[in-house]
Amino acid sequence: MLTIKQLLPTTPRIWSVTPDMPIADATALMARQGIESLLVLEGGALRGMLTTEDCATNVPTQLPTTQGIRVRAVMRQTTDAVRPEATIAACAQWMATAHLHHVPVMDADGPVGIVSLSEVTRALVSQLTEQEFLVTQLENYITGRRA
Repeated sequence: MLTIKQLLPTTPRIWSVTPDMPIADATALMARQGIESLLVLEGGALRGMLTTEDCATNVPTQLPTTQGIRVRAVMRQTTDAVRPEATIAACAQWMATAHLHHVPVMDADGPVGIVSLSEVTRALVSQLTEQEFLVTQLENYITGRRA
């Protein structure tokens, strides 16, 4: 079975912000890096996540109004994370149940990355396609058919 660790790059780049960072700086960081989510860390501890969806739904659009807004007012507060050894299927089930598009990946030493629903879905589809191929090959072997 595939694990979350297999989805992460070998040298992951973890982008994070603090709860007290201005939301304008956080959204600028996401835009500059071409990413959709950030870990919110305080003293190395996970406090939550900030996604482009959070910003789109929770930040007023008038620029003067946004200048005083901090990440803490917009972020999704959570300390829930998936472990690198978790299976892709278990993570997908959790994400679907909790309606999450991004989840932090944490090990005993701290954050190791973020996985998105699209990454998890691609991995599941790939796994399913491989299983279907193997079933077809096995059926062909049992019945004596040639592929």
